[in-house]
Amino acid sequence: MNAISRDKELFNCIYTLSFENERKLSIVSTSFLLTFESPKEYLLVTTAHTVDDLENCKWGVDNGFGKISTFYKTKRPALGRDYDRADLAFALMDEKTKIFFENNNFRFISSFDIGEINDHEYLGYYTISGFPGSQNKNLNFRTNYHSWHFKHDVNNEFIELNQKFYNSHHFENFYLPYNLKVATETGKSAVLPKFEGMSGSPIWGWFKKGDKIIPKWIGMLISYLPKEKYFFATSSGKTLFILNDYLNFNDNYSIQRKQIL
Repeated sequence: MNAISRDKELFNCIYTLSFENERKLSIVSTSFLLTFESPKEYLLVTTAHTVDDLENCKWGVDNGFGKISTFYKTKRPALGRDYDRADLAFALMDEKTKIFFENNNFRFISSFDIGEINDHEYLGYYTISGFPGSQNKNLNFRTNYHSWHFKHDVNNEFIELNQKFYNSHHFENFYLPYNLKVATETGKSAVLPKFEGMSGSPIWGWFKKGDKIIPKWIGMLISYLPKEKYFFATSSGKTLFILNDYLNFNDNYSIQRKQIL
């Protein structure tokens, strides 16, 4: 796991999404920064289910705060978000906001920097980083993230588990198995906390490239199933497909506008 735990740069792309109520802030989800190439856009991405009922949402940068007033999200099905396999929400940044993030040492994930779980170079290692609410009582936005590294077998059982989510281009969703005892960013083992606040976390897969092991963004965490011991995610390919559809004025997914201020 040394090759996995070395790269702190990965975690500079994540951010808290918080809810203000009676002058108190509480974390409701994790989000991440993404740059989309055509058209060129800078976005804050998270899950739609955490945005549905938000009011007075804030994001923080170091010791200051800024506000995002508008999110765009996939339409909520009549039966609820459990039936929305995209579960995607995003905010578009103006140039000033983008520069502000860059000047504070944040990193934007490139839409070219993606991987697929069926790639023969995928090693069966993955990393999830975010802000579990149970471990972020003081809302230290820049330093109080947590990350966990997982290993699983890439075998026929794993492929068959996810095959139903595959279309002709990419996996739309996928399950990732996990153990309750995992490796942390320090390399030490730890027991997983409650994952409330981790929805919207980017998931990094680790791939063999020549003599190197490199991370690629493979998806966004939607939920976790503690009984089955699976994480459930929207794939990076599907996320980019929906964004491309909306940003190029097609909107086949009926993206809805959500004003939160």
